[in-house]
Amino acid sequence: MLLLVSNNIFKGWGFHNNKENKKTHRVNFLKWLKKWRFTNHLSEEPLIVIHMDKEIIDEFQKIGLNKYESKAFVALLKEDTLTAGEISKKANIPRPRTYDILESLEEKGMCSIQPGRPTKYKSNPLEEAIRNLKEKKKKEHEREIKKMDEVKNKIQTKLKERKGRREKTKQNPHDFLWFLRNKEKLNSKIRKLLEEAREEIVLATDTEDALEHIKEYGKEFQEAKNRGTNIKIITYNTDEIERLAEFAEIQKNNHKHRFMTIDDHSVLFLTPREDEEKEVGAWVKSPFFTQGLKHKLKD
Repeated sequence: MLLLVSNNIFKGWGFHNNKENKKTHRVNFLKWLKKWRFTNHLSEEPLIVIHMDKEIIDEFQKIGLNKYESKAFVALLKEDTLTAGEISKKANIPRPRTYDILESLEEKGMCSIQPGRPTKYKSNPLEEAIRNLKEKKKKEHEREIKKMDEVKNKIQTKLKERKGRREKTKQNPHDFLWFLRNKEKLNSKIRKLLEEAREEIVLATDTEDALEHIKEYGKEFQEAKNRGTNIKIITYNTDEIERLAEFAEIQKNNHKHRFMTIDDHSVLFLTPREDEEKEVGAWVKSPFFTQGLKHKLKD
């Protein structure tokens, strides 16, 4: 393919058909062509046109090659062997990047290096190159999966260690403390706790208040009793104690507190019965706190 330069081309590029300047314009035009790598000189040598099959390059990019690696590999596929400089020209890759790109392709098993001066590069057969790339990807994937398992095991170990430390030092009750500031919320929480009870309910208050609780939450207390939940009432006076004994185990204690424990995990503290509308409760969900309080009541 020959490059033909006519006067019209010179005019199109702003070169006037002037005998005095024609030679100068011709030289400048050739320099411009050199700069953009279209040709080295007007000669019978083919005009080198950099044309890469974009669709093929795009396909290689889909399987993990970057743009420059794809272009270099396509250039190698079209030739027997090429130097780095030739690959740079044919694939339109910046020369400083060419060696890194070829090294990456060689590492992926897609091309081979032929030592010498200059060093030459040759693509591996396409089937072999893809097989090598698949093997590399597979090994990378296996390493990533192994790394994920290692991270998972480390996290599980740390969580177990943290849980173990927490069990040794017990839980901080302040981390599980909620305040209930009106009667409706208190009633709702008491009903919920009674429904959740499976082993033991302990109600500590005076006899009158205990009877009111039995009356207000009779359904929940009865269902708990039917489930086999032990119900204990701790009181500091003996008024009408016989009525309570019919319903629950009675324990006399001089501690004048109002609270309820559910199993070995929750305590609900109540303020004195002075103004029911302003009654406040503090719900503590802590096995450590609950068991400690129940143990103290036995003293």
